[in-house]
Amino acid sequence: MEISKELIDLIRDEIVQRREEGCSVEAIEECVERALRRSDGLRGVELYATLCNLESLQPAESFPYVEPSTLDEIRAERPDGPRRMELNLTSPLLPGLTPCSASVTSPSLSTQVRQ
Repeated sequence: MEISKELIDLIRDEIVQRREEGCSVEAIEECVERALRRSDGLRGVELYATLCNLESLQPAESFPYVEPSTLDEIRAERPDGPRRMELNLTSPLLPGLTPCSASVTSPSLSTQVRQ
């Protein structure tokens, strides 16, 4: 089975991603290196299996961050309270800018601008 550079790059990029998400990838890295050293037809099969294993990894219990993936998980993690931020666009660094303020309110994401 011919192994494409794209597959190898995908696996290496996924390893970086999963490490940044708090997963332990050392064993997967060893599997990838072992698969790349193979010279028989099972090299590609082993790499695809490794990619599947990589995608199923879970972050370590000690990982200090929560990485929600779905909209419901994101909503559950955000703080309670109003979703409103004030923005004052006056600055001596921005000559000629007319003073105004803007606010964005979520979850409807309606925008209000006052002059």
